[in-house]
Amino acid sequence: MTTTAGDTIWFDNMLMEVLLPASDTGGTISILEQTHVRGYGTPVHRHDREDQTVYVLAGAITAWLDDDERTVRAGELIHLPRGRAHAFRVDEDGTRLLEINTPGGFEEFHAEAGEPAAGRRLPDPRPPDLATMVAIASTYDCEILGPPPT
Repeated sequence: MTTTAGDTIWFDNMLMEVLLPASDTGGTISILEQTHVRGYGTPVHRHDREDQTVYVLAGAITAWLDDDERTVRAGELIHLPRGRAHAFRVDEDGTRLLEINTPGGFEEFHAEAGEPAAGRRLPDPRPPDLATMVAIASTYDCEILGPPPT
């Protein structure tokens, strides 16, 4: 599957919109916008292929990078270098983030592990399908290391 600009994806209780797919940049970068509800948390994971930078457009998150914990608010960003364990928790309803991947391509993981979104609304909350996420993540050089931090 190849995502295109404007594709919307429901992935693990968040809405993602592909703003700039790797297919439009020769693979150098991809940018997605994420919309969240308060309390969502990513599993602890590590990317071996790409660096990620997360810019908070609205709201706030608590981010973990290795053993460091940091609150990141609207107008701030956190850089998550490849090879380092990280996760985040959403601290406010309506939090919106930009996910910037270098090199690009990780949006294909979200599309493969998620499903096309019908409109721009958040999915109904449901337990994450970690088994599917773990199986698909390995094909994108990503390892799920554990549940979301609390």
